[in-house]
Amino acid sequence: MKSGHRSIFYIYDVFRTALLAASGFLVCFHSAAAEPVPQKRQSAILPAAELTMTGYQTAQFELDLPIKTMAIDSSGVAWLAGRTSVWRWDAAGNSLQRIGLMGAVGEAHAKKNNVDHGLQILGNDGVSLFAATGDRLFQIQGEPRRVLLYAAELPTGHRRSLGFVGQGDSFWWLTAGGVFRFDRYGKRLVRAPRALKLLESDAAALDPASMRLWVARGAKLVSLDMSSTDGKATEIVNTSSPILGVQFVNGELFAWTARAFMRFDATGRRKQTIPVEGNRALHSIVLSPSLHSFLFRDGLLEMFDLQRQTTSRYHLANVASVDSGSTAARAKARAGLAGLAIGGEGLIGLVANGRPRLFRLPRENSEKKH
Repeated sequence: MKSGHRSIFYIYDVFRTALLAASGFLVCFHSAAAEPVPQKRQSAILPAAELTMTGYQTAQFELDLPIKTMAIDSSGVAWLAGRTSVWRWDAAGNSLQRIGLMGAVGEAHAKKNNVDHGLQILGNDGVSLFAATGDRLFQIQGEPRRVLLYAAELPTGHRRSLGFVGQGDSFWWLTAGGVFRFDRYGKRLVRAPRALKLLESDAAALDPASMRLWVARGAKLVSLDMSSTDGKATEIVNTSSPILGVQFVNGELFAWTARAFMRFDATGRRKQTIPVEGNRALHSIVLSPSLHSFLFRDGLLEMFDLQRQTTSRYHLANVASVDSGSTAARAKARAGLAGLAIGGEGLIGLVANGRPRLFRLPRENSEKKH
């Protein structure tokens, strides 16, 4: 079997808490505690159907391009962040709703603080959706939509948010200008007293339980115990290529480059490195407690269900172009492909060249996942 046609799957051992098998691109690793596991039959690559807006919806939407980020909720509704508004796109109900946010900021403040650079969808706390731009955090609640605005003291010129993470009543907004705790009851942002100075090009994750901040900058991954008084960062790993993303899930940290997927414990001890072999390269990864999703630059999407120990593979049409053409053309196309959104009702989303793309997975398979 050619390496270009292999898939990723791995099995969690509840006693050793280690990945016992990873095949796929081909992915493999060595562990003294694990015996080799025979490869399973590869699942077929199924086509994902792309969903589109109506002509009228597109005409409305065009005025707010480019889109920076998108999210999909458990009901299959896509949330899109444009220049001035968040858009609620219900493809099943054929509806598009605009939630204007920039009017609450003010034109003078927007120009001074780069707030007009565009919005980002950050995530939700189980009750509200959060978006941000510049030094402003928006909380979008209920129906009809109620928008609450929070201001943070950030250096002039700040543009990009790096994350919004938390649990229960403790949520944190990670920005290039500082780390802030979202006080749900006081309706305010509280700056963390100790945090690394972040850059807009960094990737960052936070463990709210231990208050350990993880930052990937270039090829380095460092950590900082924000509850400590020494304020010193510890280098965790220095790879041979840039780290594309980090995510903290279920007490473990995951980091990845285009060619490798790394797994660490909550203290930063590396448990595993899974190399990406063959001709494929990772673009985006989304990890949840029950589902791990991997998007490759050639348009292959692999989804591993941790509970059922099954892997499904899909092809996203016209995403493969990011790995074709000249070196300059490939770099430009990859830069225009942003993120990966996994939602309910078998919907998958991503942003390509400032425009949203929404796909529906084959129903007989998507029903098993959500």
